[in-house]
Amino acid sequence: MNEIAKTFRALHQPGNPVLLTNVYDAATAATIASLPTAPAVATASYAIAASIGIDDNALTKSQNLTAIAAIASAIRATNPLKPLLICKTGTVTRPSWPIPSGRLSHWGL
Repeated sequence: MNEIAKTFRALHQPGNPVLLTNVYDAATAATIASLPTAPAVATASYAIAASIGIDDNALTKSQNLTAIAAIASAIRATNPLKPLLICKTGTVTRPSWPIPSGRLSHWGL
């Protein structure tokens, strides 16, 4: 398990829920990642789609991965150990299209 995963896992403590801010682009990601009160950052396909003016169902794999890469890069530049949680259609799941594991590890995920 990498350091980011360990950091995120350590945030889960009984009786003390983890509150995440959902970001939609690199600028909001950098802003939230810089806050000491934000233990982690989340993003969702809906937020990414809305930020580029399209419906969530119309978001392509390429558009989503491009946005996630920019968000992850902004977080890494601001706070390298701040975890990023990626959600698709409101739930924490694997997307309907596979993400190459090399891409995720490249982003520190």
